[in-house]
Amino acid sequence: MTENDPKYRSLSMLATPDGGHELRRISGNAEDIHTRGVAMKDLGERMQKAANSLSALASGTEGKGASIDKLRDSADDVHEDLKKAGIRYAPSGEVLSDYGKTLGEVQGPIEVIVTECETLWGTVRTKSTDLETASQTGDDTSTLQSEFDTAVQDWEDEARKYNGHWDSWDAAYDRAHSGLEDANDNGVKDSWLDNALPFLDALGTVLTWVGIALVVAACIIGGPFVLAAALVGLAALGTTLLRYAGGRATLTDVMFAAIAVFPFGKAFGALKGISKAAGPLGKLTAGLKGGKGMLGDLVGLGARPA
Repeated sequence: MTENDPKYRSLSMLATPDGGHELRRISGNAEDIHTRGVAMKDLGERMQKAANSLSALASGTEGKGASIDKLRDSADDVHEDLKKAGIRYAPSGEVLSDYGKTLGEVQGPIEVIVTECETLWGTVRTKSTDLETASQTGDDTSTLQSEFDTAVQDWEDEARKYNGHWDSWDAAYDRAHSGLEDANDNGVKDSWLDNALPFLDALGTVLTWVGIALVVAACIIGGPFVLAAALVGLAALGTTLLRYAGGRATLTDVMFAAIAVFPFGKAFGALKGISKAAGPLGKLTAGLKGGKGMLGDLVGLGARPA
């Protein structure tokens, strides 16, 4: 005999017997997940094959001719990243397709079980209410108790069917979750430079405008603004070089950043001094003097007046 506890009159169904799972439908478009997973796996395998071809091209083991030679440098830059992306995509697609397949296998049975349990739970609540009412009024409850016991047993028998399907789905979900984490850990990882690139982009913009303002101030006022402009220029050049290493700047950007800090006046003066100097020792002395002047300008110190 089942005790007529108030929980049997609740709108919410109890957890499944033995499994303790909430009776609910599992959401998600199983076919779409499976299809996308298969496509990702295929794409990852194709990317790895393409990366191998590019690697062979870059190493010179495949391809001959002037047009192929022009592609080698680009192939060398691309094939490693393409390989890493392929290594990540292929296993990710495989675990997703497996999850989609399992999801499709359990969604149908779970839908049937949950729907049937909802109907049976309605009967449990009705019988529980009738039994409670009869108990309070002092009426005979033997028949109602038997009907209540049967209703509870029918619901429990149906609810137990849910456990196996839920366990299959839960295991597939855990495999997919772990598989995606492993694929990411073993595949493409963001380096410190990748993570810093957004900040470097913003910093580069700020340094550019600050540098322009300081250059104008240095031309008009001079003094400490010369040093400040040079230091900002060097910082901008360093930022641009980092952005170039991360693929967020071009060689043209690097060239203009270098032009902004290179002391052309002192460089031309040094070359002129070397050409006019007599003898190797004189040319060496002139070169060292010009180099010192250029270095002074690079750090914004300039030459001290004699």
